[in-house]
Amino acid sequence: MRNREPRKTRQEIQEEKDAIKLKEFLDKYHLNNIDEKDFETIKEIAIDLAASGFITGLASLTVPAHESMKLRYQSVMIKQNFIIIRKLDELARKAKNTP
Repeated sequence: MRNREPRKTRQEIQEEKDAIKLKEFLDKYHLNNIDEKDFETIKEIAIDLAASGFITGLASLTVPAHESMKLRYQSVMIKQNFIIIRKLDELARKAKNTP
């Protein structure tokens, strides 16, 4: 007799997909070592951006040039914000270790 795994619910499948997307997002923006209290906020941002399709949907949109420029600018701002988050986290860690 085969040992069959129980079927996963839709919610469990969605949670697994979300976890994979979150890991990809954190890897993409190098946010894996962020402090735990900031991690939850970053996780919420990542989920919101993924749900809106903002990050993944940019390449597939057909919009007028001026709208495309706005979307690219917003995308750059998001990336810049994550760089700032990483740098601030590094500074906070160094400050904690300084006597």
